[in-house]
Amino acid sequence: MKTTTIAAVAAVAFTLVCATGCTSTNITQMPGGWTPKPMAPGSYTVLNGGKPVSGSVKVDLLDKSNNDLTSSTMRKAVDSALAQCPGADALIDVTQDMRTTQKALMLGPIVIPKENSYTVFLTGIPVKTKE
Repeated sequence: MKTTTIAAVAAVAFTLVCATGCTSTNITQMPGGWTPKPMAPGSYTVLNGGKPVSGSVKVDLLDKSNNDLTSSTMRKAVDSALAQCPGADALIDVTQDMRTTQKALMLGPIVIPKENSYTVFLTGIPVKTKE
């Protein structure tokens, strides 16, 4: 009898969640696929008073019309950070993060994806390399 009651409560809870029409999940994770090359001391001049700059790029996995789903995603994040400091052509002491977002509309047993994207965040100290 107790098992039947638990199953009934679970079924009602599931129905209520589906009836609300929307659910979302946000996942934050650290990527491990990119390691910048170290630069030799003296081969660059630190800019921006040594203060870090940040850049980001968002990739929408449902609407691929405006996305370049290649390794250039990280390059776009680097370019976004470099744009914060005119004259910079590289970054040192770089850190990176990635946020994945998944949202779906649930109509009973039907799941309709609303958003599936990831955003790459990059922070580093801008420098000008010496030639």
